[in-house]
Amino acid sequence: MSKVAYKRLAIFCVIITAFGAIPEISRIMTSNAPDIAPQRTYLTIMVVSITCGILYLAFYFWRKGTKK
Repeated sequence: MSKVAYKRLAIFCVIITAFGAIPEISRIMTSNAPDIAPQRTYLTIMVVSITCGILYLAFYFWRKGTKK
């Protein structure tokens, strides 16, 4: 793949994180719904780990796109 394609993938990963994972973390932490409240710790750990994974991919693709 070309360097531009890797940079586009990195930007896409950051957009997914900004518009998907971060609001989901906020929704889980502030929800009082009976189906979410008992599992809040598990859901928070899962969302944070997925967010970290997506951000890792963004950094990986960005570095791969800037290598000579």
